[in-house]
Amino acid sequence: MALLITESIKMSTTLDLQKDLRDLKNELYYLNEDDDNYEKYKELLEQRQKQLKWSIEKTCMYYADLVIEQQLDADNAKTIADRTAKKARSAKNKTEWTKLILKELMFNSGITKLKTDYTNASIFQGQEYVNIPENFEASELPDKYRKDIPATSVPISRDITRALKAGEDICGLKLISKGTVIRFS
Repeated sequence: MALLITESIKMSTTLDLQKDLRDLKNELYYLNEDDDNYEKYKELLEQRQKQLKWSIEKTCMYYADLVIEQQLDADNAKTIADRTAKKARSAKNKTEWTKLILKELMFNSGITKLKTDYTNASIFQGQEYVNIPENFEASELPDKYRKDIPATSVPISRDITRALKAGEDICGLKLISKGTVIRFS
């Protein structure tokens, strides 16, 4: 907030200086050479004009440096974010590979439960569920296996799964297995 106020003051000061500079140029233009104090007044105006130009130049230099500094900050933040995202993806991939290795080792050796200082791991056969294709027409199903949502009809997967497990044939749908699942607690 303080930076914004400082920037606002500097910007208004710069605009005031630019206005003063224009006014001085106009005053010099309209000065009467016959005036007694013409040379002295002209010299003072030119001196003030130089001061204003110097002040505006310094302010412009400040803003130019600020632009570069802010761009470097933005680039640095992006680099850090990119590195962090890369580390997160790498850690997630390592975790998935490690879980896969653990699952295979436990499954192949017949170990179903593990307890460590940090976690408990158990391995079990995943439940079967029905795989309903996205383009499957729910209207082909008997009424007891679908629910009507206004303007559409959607299959009730839970009821279809139970019926298929009981041996019922429903429109050529089949059960698929989730395979072996590992759970941590």
